Formats: sequence, structure tokens, C-alpha cells
Amino acid sequence: MKKIVTIIFCMLLLSAFSIVVSAGIVKEDEKKIIMPNLNNPPTDPIITAPTKVKINTEIVVKVLSTDPEKDKINYRFKIGNNGKPSNWLGPFDSGSDEEWRLKVFHIGDLIIGAQAMDENGATSDWSYHTITYSLEHSRNIYYINFLDFFTRLLKRIIL
Repeated sequence: MKKIVTIIFCMLLLSAFSIVVSAGIVKEDEKKIIMPNLNNPPTDPIITAPTKVKINTEIVVKVLSTDPEKDKINYRFKIGNNGKPSNWLGPFDSGSDEEWRLKVFHIGDLIIGAQAMDENGATSDWSYHTITYSLEHSRNIYYINFLDFFTRLLKRIIL
């Protein structure tokens, strides 16, 4: 008789409390499984681009990131460490090279940043690549000097 009472008591306890399942938690009153967040962020993007180029030349920046769960990936870019990020571009397949084209009228170093986000919202850290635009890689010094002056003037007017 004690065994039957003990078994009934245990059954009542189990029905009154939530049951812990190895993959998640089952709430008896809601009949729903709550799974823990198993989404991992994509890898930090690998940026491939030239390191030295001529001014006023279009360059191709390639990015590559993979997601552990093979989720689709979106990318965003920024110029400079403190630049404003672009809108998210994508989605793209995990592990595929994606291209971003840009033309810059800038003398000196240009830092390009890229970040990846999977379709579930997990984001990678920013990755950076430096491109040097120098006078030795350009043909028309007067044109370059004018562009540099004009860029600095616009920055002063806007700021």
C-alpha cells in the first residue's frame, strides 16, 4: 500500500511542476517546449581587396563568412573605424564570396570594415582591411590634389 501511495504522490508532483527535458523545458500548463538559444554568430568576415591602388579606380572588395548552422548571411560595410555602417546587404549563402565595389577619391590610407549577420540576428565582430591610395599610383597629380582639396573643403562645409 505504501508503494502505491508513493507512486501516486510522485505522479502528482510531476504534474504540478515543469518537467525538465534534455533539449529544453516543457511547461505542462502551456503544452509547449521552450528551446534554449542555439544560434551561433557567423565567423568574422575575411576581407580580400588590393592594398595599394590608383585614385579614381574602381576596386572590388570581397568578403567571406560562414555560419555554423549554415544560415543565410547578410553583410554591412563601413569606411574607417568610426564610419557609419551601410545598410545590411543580402541574404547570401554561407561560405560564398560576395563583392562590394567602390571608387574613392582619397589620398592616403582607407580602412574598410565588414560585419556579418545570420538570418537569425547573430552578428560577427567587425573585420578591417587597409587600402593605400597614393600619388605614386596615380598619373595626374593636379587632378588628385584638386580632389583632395575638394574633399577637405566639403568636410569642413558639412561639419
